[in-house]
Amino acid sequence: MNYNEKLFKDLLACDWLSNCGHGDIAYDFGVKSAKNAEIMKKNITSLKWENMCLDENGNLSEYMFINRKDEYNKYWNTGIRMLKKLYIPQIMNKISECDKEGILTKEIADDMSMNILSILIADYFSILDEDGFCNKLLIVYLSGHLPCGWYGNYPEGEIIIY
Repeated sequence: MNYNEKLFKDLLACDWLSNCGHGDIAYDFGVKSAKNAEIMKKNITSLKWENMCLDENGNLSEYMFINRKDEYNKYWNTGIRMLKKLYIPQIMNKISECDKEGILTKEIADDMSMNILSILIADYFSILDEDGFCNKLLIVYLSGHLPCGWYGNYPEGEIIIY
């Protein structure tokens, strides 16, 4: 397995959370803006968002198990441990440094950490699909917004951003 060092550098160079609550950006996929921090917090801590993100994590694992079983058996657990240990702490420290508005509660940090790990896993196993959920999360994060929910019935609908 090869890790994309460029992605890690992009994540460390990101101006995290810098556009939260303002500055709508045009995306190539549907987004809906959370009108304020209270709505963002309600959405990001909702069972619907949490379950959807967990389902997407499960889809990554399932895809590898079904389609690339040898790699899954050999690298899945060790790869995830490596990503958690080497990259997540540095990225989360960078996010904390960028949090000028005090947005980053424990719940929001946990959500971001889980989603960023999913992005790193998808990239590590070369399954970061351009139209997939993880890539959309990546694009939203790199734009300085915070993905915080889903409007509609997944996969139809739009990512709610703050």
